[in-house]
Amino acid sequence: FIFVCLPTPMRMDGSCDLSILDKFFEDLPDHLTGTFVIKSTVPVGTTKKYTERHNVIHNPEFLTARNAVEDYSKAERNVVGGDNELCTDFVSFFEACFPKIPSVMVSSEMAFSIPLKLSLLVVSMIVVA
Repeated sequence: FIFVCLPTPMRMDGSCDLSILDKFFEDLPDHLTGTFVIKSTVPVGTTKKYTERHNVIHNPEFLTARNAVEDYSKAERNVVGGDNELCTDFVSFFEACFPKIPSVMVSSEMAFSIPLKLSLLVVSMIVVA
């Protein structure tokens, strides 16, 4: 598995700048094999444009900058979205490394939206409190 953790900064208009991620996939040789696991924060549907040339799935991160290693190794869940066979292989790999963290396989679109929905839930809990 090739983990893709590239910056996707916010543009002035609030949209996500995917130029670094786009350039990474454009520059990859077609013969490079493996499954690319996008960890970067990206908009819904981003992996679809890369799957024509490469095996790509999305494994959104739920990390804080201060505690990234601990957040990853002690996560509440592992969410992965994309092609079912690729996701199954990744979940097997992940669960061998982190057997106590449950994995959830979803569609690629759902994998993108779960971090957003969880953030909205936390914000609404703070506002209500």
